[in-house]
Amino acid sequence: MKILLNADHLSSSGGLEMSVFQVSRELASRGHALDLLYLEDGDLTDEYRSFCRSVVRVPTFVFRRHRAMRDLVRLAPSIWQGRRCLPDVVYLNRFPHVGFGVVTGWAARAPVVCHLRFFSDHRSTRLMGNRVRRFIAVSSAQKAAWVRAGLEPEWIEIVHNGIDPVAYPPGGPDERRRAREKLGLPPSGFIVLYCGRLSPEKGIEVLFDAWR
Repeated sequence: MKILLNADHLSSSGGLEMSVFQVSRELASRGHALDLLYLEDGDLTDEYRSFCRSVVRVPTFVFRRHRAMRDLVRLAPSIWQGRRCLPDVVYLNRFPHVGFGVVTGWAARAPVVCHLRFFSDHRSTRLMGNRVRRFIAVSSAQKAAWVRAGLEPEWIEIVHNGIDPVAYPPGGPDERRRAREKLGLPPSGFIVLYCGRLSPEKGIEVLFDAWR
């Protein structure tokens, strides 16, 4: 299949960015032709270029109803680039980009799929969601949140994030000992590792409060 996908940042700065990269790379390894539209370069740009058929920087993916005319003008280059790829499917990685995806899908006569990796509330959730062929939620909790926001349950498929055991091998006693030595941690004792952004929506401060 020819898949048009989009991304904000071609970097390894967060979980969403890494998920988009790893899913895209796996789709390419299975023989699909990927055309990528993106907003900002990052440390993964060259790797994306190694497996995507085309990688094109565009100005925006944002469309807001209260600024429809202005945003349509800014979106025009992104929609034009997407249309010229003649995709079989438009694959979005953020719900706020649904407006861009719907217009591009209509212009290319291609169905739209949207990956739901996090929840963000929108007044037009049901209206815009009705124009998406299928949603992919990373968990049952994500699906439930989007159903409460207005999407129909049958629109959403749950596909959990996968882990490549070659890229993320489980460690044994020796790996544990070396990691603790490198980090200056005691050889025994209970330790919790959090890897992610220190932002309010992650809830890490709740854990800090509990420990205090």
